[in-house]
Amino acid sequence: MLEALATQMAAPKLTEDALDELDRIVAEMATCDPAEGPALNYQFHTAIYAGAGRPRLAEIIDNLRKASASYLSMTVRHYDP
Repeated sequence: MLEALATQMAAPKLTEDALDELDRIVAEMATCDPAEGPALNYQFHTAIYAGAGRPRLAEIIDNLRKASASYLSMTVRHYDP
């Protein structure tokens, strides 16, 4: 819910430069080595949350993401399509 809130707050404030940066990250994610994906995903979401102009909200989200990162890593590592 916090991520959705931050995104909703950021969307109307994102500048053309910020949107260009998000596009660049998405393009890089499309062709990157799978090992680089999580870092680019983090970079993408962090850029959006920063756009909300609510540093405390971004910090809370970041702390929650870091706390859950090891669990996500285990899930991805054991995924076999």
